[in-house]
Amino acid sequence: MEVPAKLRTAMVKIRYCFVVFLILAVATLLAACGDETKTVTIIVPDIGTIVLTIENDTLVAGGMDTTVVTAEVYNFNGDPVPDGTAVSFEVMPTGSINAETTTINGIAKTLLTSDMGAGEFYVTAKSGEVSQIAFGEFI
Repeated sequence: MEVPAKLRTAMVKIRYCFVVFLILAVATLLAACGDETKTVTIIVPDIGTIVLTIENDTLVAGGMDTTVVTAEVYNFNGDPVPDGTAVSFEVMPTGSINAETTTINGIAKTLLTSDMGAGEFYVTAKSGEVSQIAFGEFI
């Protein structure tokens, strides 16, 4: 299921506002700790959100069926992340997936292969500290 653009933009803005609020709270707390001059280095991750899709979320069990898994990775401004941004994929509890890839135009793709047995599975995509989960089934 694809997240509508307006909702995705709203989610990014909420996360961005939270990070800004957190930064301001920490800076205020540090400033209140005395008259000493303090240097605060704040590193804000570039990853704002991931939209994860499984092209075919119902695969035939037996280890022969495959599908493409796509992670669209956006920064806090809602723009695609730079080319070469690392994205890791994991499938649980069973199945086979190419675990590491990088983005091109904000998109990372990998191949998922079905497991021998039937059952539900989920795929996790992670970039930086942000992750997203999508579900499927081997039948």
